[in-house]
Amino acid sequence: MKNAYKIYLLRMILLSGLLWADEPEPNWIGAPVIDLSVYEGIGSLFLEWSVPDTIQVERVRIYDRSSNYDPFELKTELITTSNRYLDTDCEQQDRYFYLVGIVDIFGRTFHSDDQHPSFGSCLQYENNENFEKLYSVWDLMKQIMAESLADHFPLLTDETVSALLGLLEMENDLKFVWIEDFPIYALPDIEPIIGDISSALFHEEIFESIIEQEKTYRNRFLLTPFEWNEKIKELYLTAEDRWSSLSDTYQLCYDRILALPPIRISGGSKHKDGPGELMLHVIHHDLLDQENFYLLSNNESIDVPIGADILAGTELRINIPAHWNNVSLMHGETFIQGFYFLLDIPVIITFDGDLVPVDSLNGMVVSRPVSDLWINEIIWKSSTSTLHLEIAGRSFGENQYSVHMNSNPLWSIDWTPDYDIGFQDSAFTVDSLDPGNIILSWNLIRDDEIAPMEFMIIEDSTEVMRHRFPDGGPWQNVEYSTLGMENQNLISDSQTALIPELFVLYQNFPNPFNNNTRITFDLLQDAIISLYVTDATGRVKTIFTENEYNTVGNYNFNWSGENHSTGLYFFTIQAQVDGFAPVVFTRKMIYLK
Repeated sequence: MKNAYKIYLLRMILLSGLLWADEPEPNWIGAPVIDLSVYEGIGSLFLEWSVPDTIQVERVRIYDRSSNYDPFELKTELITTSNRYLDTDCEQQDRYFYLVGIVDIFGRTFHSDDQHPSFGSCLQYENNENFEKLYSVWDLMKQIMAESLADHFPLLTDETVSALLGLLEMENDLKFVWIEDFPIYALPDIEPIIGDISSALFHEEIFESIIEQEKTYRNRFLLTPFEWNEKIKELYLTAEDRWSSLSDTYQLCYDRILALPPIRISGGSKHKDGPGELMLHVIHHDLLDQENFYLLSNNESIDVPIGADILAGTELRINIPAHWNNVSLMHGETFIQGFYFLLDIPVIITFDGDLVPVDSLNGMVVSRPVSDLWINEIIWKSSTSTLHLEIAGRSFGENQYSVHMNSNPLWSIDWTPDYDIGFQDSAFTVDSLDPGNIILSWNLIRDDEIAPMEFMIIEDSTEVMRHRFPDGGPWQNVEYSTLGMENQNLISDSQTALIPELFVLYQNFPNPFNNNTRITFDLLQDAIISLYVTDATGRVKTIFTENEYNTVGNYNFNWSGENHSTGLYFFTIQAQVDGFAPVVFTRKMIYLK
């Protein structure tokens, strides 16, 4: 009886142990096939393991113990195929031993080495207020670069530094990001230091200071030591390459901004028979007359609200009455820009003059979306109701395009593939056009769906001759046709070749200006020179010199806008030498009272 009682008691003790004990130490069968590495870090231990390709992982079990004599206990079970785990539940300075068990989709188990388990110590935590704010190597790199920029250029604001480093994250075309993705009010702050920023961002001390943060951040970012070094090299070289491109495009973008009026229309939208919305952007806040900008349609007007503390780049939204079909942005009596409310979808006006459909109005855009074909030239003769169109580009038939006029099909493009840029033009007689406007749309056809890429609006009573210069570039009004061939500038090839040998006409400074500006040119050969200023209508306002013989040298002329209206003006130089045809070159300038 006593023996039976002892056996019963032993069974109960064993059963209670099974019921109440923690997960028992695993009893592995077979040789270890999981290769486990443990990497030490501040406040953490990072586990990384490799599994043979023949094993299809379903679950991962992590076991640990704090001494070589204690049994392993189950720490966590993961339903994952990941091969990484970060253990932050560790005591500083303590050593931990780890086992990884893998359960495959068939229920079989595999394990790492349990006889000589991988181990590591949890390093002492250092007080770092930014530790929890950094989530990637790039975050760390930006923080160190921001500190370097602040040291080298203490006048830069935190917002400008942040925006500057944000450009290094751009993966798309970097040509116009200074305009489209950078606050334009900060562009003047960058101009005097653009050549020095590279040395502040990319030097050996910056690179080494990032590498030295390994113990603090490598585990947090789930990287092995090799991956840590390689990731930093990759990001560092990529950022350096991007900055090289950004520094090359800065002046181009800044010049585009300087050539704009102080405020411009960037886009608009209007529901059919409903009210509209106009989007404007402030460009030169320091040149704004706060009380003299307004929107005009027929005899009705709406003031443009401009506050005294407004910044360049500020976006303005103005509600437009339902019966307004077009609007003119005015400054006093000077016309700045126009916009038509003839489409039922939001559209933006690019700096190049493209009218591009968008899902919603947002930001400034310099150029149309890239496409392999585009409308390259438009000629509308209202007297004969004849429309000439030229298509240009390089296509191998991946995309199909069409032109619609007033929502009706006009031209389905049949393109011959070629490695060189090609040109195709056609003429159309418009017989039944009601008085009003011609709305052309350039459409991409994909899966039988027609998606407009660009619109062109023409007043049917107005003669129009426009082309892109260079081909695919901004729209320009011209006085000649280059249908079926490469678009040429107003200056002939022979004249263009002579310009560098005769003179260099510089952009006036300052521009825009509100009082006086200086016009400068270098004469490289003795020549007969004329230099004059005209307004937007072509009327001559000032003649500095006319058909006078000038010798080689530098020439400067001051021009005052005091007795002139605010608006766009042009200064033109004409040079003639040795019986050649005169060479003419023109630049534009903006006068703002």
